Amino acid sequence: MLGGGFYPAIFDIRLVPGRMVQIVLGSSAQLERLGGGGSMTMQIGPTDKGSSFVTSGGHPFRNPVAIGGTLYVGSDAANPPGEYQGFFYVTFIQE
Repeated sequence: MLGGGFYPAIFDIRLVPGRMVQIVLGSSAQLERLGGGGSMTMQIGPTDKGSSFVTSGGHPFRNPVAIGGTLYVGSDAANPPGEYQGFFYVTFIQE
């Protein structure tokens, strides 16, 4: 839907308090139109925690990380209406 809402991807990192976690984002995601006839690129990032953070909180040790992105949409001919799907990579490294 043109001009529709958007939401970040949210990951719940469950780890005891005081641990350093690095966040490594993949470069970009290619979104393909279901049924063919279109593709878009989404640049991954930034996160609400930057590139690393120290875990906090008590039980159940939840540390939510929100990851956004920028979607690059072409013309109507290049990106016709429809459903698009793709995937992206995120690596969380506990130090």
